[in-house]
Amino acid sequence: MKKYVLVLVLALSPLFLFAQIRSYVGIVRGEMSQENKEFLENYKDELKKVGYTSLSKEVESFLKGGFGSGFVFVDTDGKNYIITNSHVVMEAETASVEFDDSEKEHIYENLKIVAIDEDIDIALLAFPDNVGPFKKGLELETDNLQDADEVWSAGFPGLGNNPVWQLGKGNVTNASVAMKELLDPNISKIIQHSAPVDPGNSGGPLLKASATATGGYKVVGVNTWKANFRQSANLSLPAKVVKDFIQSSLHKKTNEFSEADCKTRTEKMLSYGTEKDANFTKIINFISYTLAKDLGPELLLKIVETGSAQDRSTVLNYFAFSPLEGLRCAVAHELWNKLDLAEATFVIESVNLTENTDQCTIVLKNEENTLFPLSFIFEQGNLRFVKIDDKENSAIAEKKSSKEETAKSGSVKFYINNVRDIYLYGNFALPVFASDDTIGFNFSLDIFRGSFFPEFLSLTAAYTNYPNYNTKYSLLSFGSRLQLPCDFSAFFVNPFLGADLGMSINFSDFGISDDHDIFDIPMFTFDAVAVAGVKIGKDFASVCLFLNLEYKHFLTNNYKALYIGLGIGLE
Repeated sequence: MKKYVLVLVLALSPLFLFAQIRSYVGIVRGEMSQENKEFLENYKDELKKVGYTSLSKEVESFLKGGFGSGFVFVDTDGKNYIITNSHVVMEAETASVEFDDSEKEHIYENLKIVAIDEDIDIALLAFPDNVGPFKKGLELETDNLQDADEVWSAGFPGLGNNPVWQLGKGNVTNASVAMKELLDPNISKIIQHSAPVDPGNSGGPLLKASATATGGYKVVGVNTWKANFRQSANLSLPAKVVKDFIQSSLHKKTNEFSEADCKTRTEKMLSYGTEKDANFTKIINFISYTLAKDLGPELLLKIVETGSAQDRSTVLNYFAFSPLEGLRCAVAHELWNKLDLAEATFVIESVNLTENTDQCTIVLKNEENTLFPLSFIFEQGNLRFVKIDDKENSAIAEKKSSKEETAKSGSVKFYINNVRDIYLYGNFALPVFASDDTIGFNFSLDIFRGSFFPEFLSLTAAYTNYPNYNTKYSLLSFGSRLQLPCDFSAFFVNPFLGADLGMSINFSDFGISDDHDIFDIPMFTFDAVAVAGVKIGKDFASVCLFLNLEYKHFLTNNYKALYIGLGIGLE
C-alpha cells in the first residue's frame, strides 16, 4: 500500500510545483512617459500626412503596447525586484507586472527601472517603496549546465493578442554557444535549449527542477532569443551573467557618473570601429531617446529617400520592431558615418563633466586634427549620447523634410515611398492594341520581398482567345518585378519592369481560316514574357486601390498586348 501512495505522491508533485512557480513569474508591460506617447502620436500623424502610411501604421501598432515575461528576485535586504529582458521595457519610464496564479490576479504598477544593460538584454525593475509582496524570490543557479540537462521554460507567450501562461519542458541542446551577433563571447556564451519559447516569453526564466528551491525550481537562464527557421533552437542568457548584472546594478549609485565612466564608454564605442564587418548597428545602444526624438525623424527620412538598399532595410527593420529604436538606429547611422568609425583613428582630446554631474562632454580628435564634441547623459542606467556636436545638431534640427514642407504647402511632389506586401489584380487585353482582335484576361498575384526598388515574386494565370485562329490557350507563369514606388502625396504612381517564364496549354481546332494557313501550335509550349507597366492608385489605411496598366510581349509567338485592370494592395 505504501508503494502505491508513494507513486501517487510523485505523480502529483509536478502539479504542485507548477502552481508554485507560476506565482513567481509575471506578465511585464512597459509604460512609456507621457512625453514619448505624445511624440509618437504626433510623429504618426506627420508620417501619414506626408505619405508614409505604412510607417504611420507601424507607429500606431506600437502605441497599442506589448508585453513580455519576468520573474521575482528578492535581495538579501528583502527588497523585491523583477528581472526581465531590456527589450521588453525599452522606451519605458515605468513598468507593471501582473501575476496570474489561477487562484487570484495581482497587478503591481509603477515599478521603477533600476538598470538596463542592452549589451546583454537584461533589465532590473524595482517594486515601489513599501511594496514587498514576496518574502522569497527565485534563486539564480550559477553552476554550468551540461548538454542534455532537462530544463523548463516559464512565461506568458501570446495566444491571439493575450498573454497565456505556459510551462514547457525541454533539454539543453548546446550548453555553450558562441554567437557574437547576439552576445559578445567575451562576456558569456549562450544556452541553447528545446524548451518552448514563443513571442511573449522574452524575459521569462529558464528553469531546472530543485526540490529545495522556492517554487520547486532554480533559474539557470533568461529566455531572450529564438532562432528563426530552426526547430526548437531557443537561446537563453546564463544566470551567472544575470546575477553579476544585478549585483553591479544594486551597488551602483543611481544617476551619478564620473569622467572616467564617460571615457570608458567612449573607448568602447570606438573599439567597435576596429571590429571586422562591424556596422552602425553596433552603436545603437549609445544613442539616447532624447537624441533619437531630436534628430531621428529627419535622419530616418534621409536614409529612406537617399540611403543604400541595405541601410534602408536595416533601419526599417528596427523601425518595424519599435519606432523609437528605428529612430535610434537612424541617428547611429549618421554618427557612424560622421565619425567614419570603420576607418578613422581617434584620441580623446578632453572630458568635461558639468557641475551637477548630469551631463558630460567628451571631445574626440582624429588623425586630421578634426574635433568632434559628443555629450553624454545618464538614461535608464546607461551613459548615452544626447548631442553629437552642438553645431551639427542645430543644423539638422532646423532642416525640414521635403515631404513635411510639401504637406504644409499643399503642393504635389515626387517621393520614393513604401510599397504593399501583396498585390492582387485582374487585367483585360485591350483589342485595339492586341494582335488579331485577340480577347484575353489574366489574374496576377505579386508578393512583396523588399522595401525600395523591391523584388516581387509574380504569379500570373492567363486566358487568351484567338478568334481568327479558332484557338484558345491558358498560361501559368511566374517571374519577378522591379518596382519604383513613387508617392505624390494624394496618390501614388509605381512604374515597374519584369520578366515572366511560364507554360502555355493550348486548345486549338487546328482549322484553316480564310486568311491564314494552318495554325498548328503544340499543345504545350514554354513562354518567355517581357513586362512593363505602371500602377496608379491611392492608399486607404491598410489597403490601397489601384489601376494597373501593363504592356506584355510574348517572345515565343511575338504576341503583344496592352492590358488594363483593377487591383488591391494589402499589408
